Amino acid sequence: MAFESDFLELMPDSVTFRAGTALNEYGKRSYGTALTITGRLVYDDIVTRTDDQRQFSLTGKFYTYGPQTALRLSHNMVLSNSSEAIIYAIDQLKDDNGDYYTSVKFGQ
Repeated sequence: MAFESDFLELMPDSVTFRAGTALNEYGKRSYGTALTITGRLVYDDIVTRTDDQRQFSLTGKFYTYGPQTALRLSHNMVLSNSSEAIIYAIDQLKDDNGDYYTSVKFGQ
């Protein structure tokens, strides 16, 4: 489908996600297999609140085409500039045809 290939051209960024596997006695997390996903990074400083009214700051969002059901909040997110980010939320967004894209909200 031509529309789909044109749409994917709008997603030039690659981000690596590593699954958290364990915590050591000092609370440092170790990570497992890496998963690289192509999408679009949008940087935008946003201050928001959780359901229990705790305030936190988002650095941006990462959008990727289709559902990314393997992603969890425990994953480590490594951006294209090699900096690491904390995942705050993962949203699977849908339209009439089903899963459309995934939005990952992150901070640093």
